[in-house]
Amino acid sequence: MLPQILVNGLYQGSVYTLIALGLTMVFGLWRIPNFAHGNVFMLGAYLTHFFVGCFGLSYEPGASSGGYFFAAMALSMVICALLSAASYLSLFRPLRHASPMNTLIVAIGLFIIIERTVSLIWDPSRSYPTAPPWEGQLTVLGFSVSYQKLLVLIVAPILILFLLVLVKYTKVGKATRAAAQDAEAAALVGISVDRMSLITFALAGALAAAAGALIAAYPGTHLFPQMAHRYTFVAFVVIILGGLGSMVGAIVGGYMIGLAESLGAGYTNGWLPIVGTGYAEYYGLIVLLLIMMLKPTGLFGGAET
Repeated sequence: MLPQILVNGLYQGSVYTLIALGLTMVFGLWRIPNFAHGNVFMLGAYLTHFFVGCFGLSYEPGASSGGYFFAAMALSMVICALLSAASYLSLFRPLRHASPMNTLIVAIGLFIIIERTVSLIWDPSRSYPTAPPWEGQLTVLGFSVSYQKLLVLIVAPILILFLLVLVKYTKVGKATRAAAQDAEAAALVGISVDRMSLITFALAGALAAAAGALIAAYPGTHLFPQMAHRYTFVAFVVIILGGLGSMVGAIVGGYMIGLAESLGAGYTNGWLPIVGTGYAEYYGLIVLLLIMMLKPTGLFGGAET
């Protein structure tokens, strides 16, 4: 039982981390919670579903999309990156020196617009079932894990590692970190804060779309316009737990929340079903409250991002 619970926790934690990383990157530069980010995740799931259909593949049970899934995922990441960059250029950049409340209201408005637009394109009265790219499961030492969860457990860490290397060792990444730490000082040494903000929004959109694509690959998942609400809430819990603006904190926090939900729901469902699997997010909130009591700034609050 424990191995399965741990796999489920790592699966959920991987999705939470991808969403939270984009949120914390934007927060590092803008110091505002970008509520619209959650619906970019939802849009990425819908776009992946759409592109898989465009390739002539079926979403009926038993269908297999194989390698075409990665093409659909890549396309959704590109589109969401471009849309996020466009939202920065058209909406957020003009508010660079405005009140944070103005920017927050714009982010909430964009959240609603994305949700309503998806409802216009895809029928909101029905949910869209998805199908896994591959059927079957892998069995090692008597323990089985489905290919869908294995896909998430492999792809998500690769994307996270890529982002960490990009931010830590490339010129663009170093410039982004400098702009996040002190925008005025970064501008004085020739770093374009505007360009770094544009790149950050694009990367955040791509990561959110990747998380949505991985959710769309899980069998039995049903897409609907409000699906992002819970994930957006959990992503904010993750970045608060890890420390606002800390990428390492977002990674640690994402997997902590995922494991806390899985372990809590898995071990209480038998003897306390009222707070079992249906209330899994409660365990993540308990972890958050405990950490906040011990360290109000979060696990990596104030640390280098």
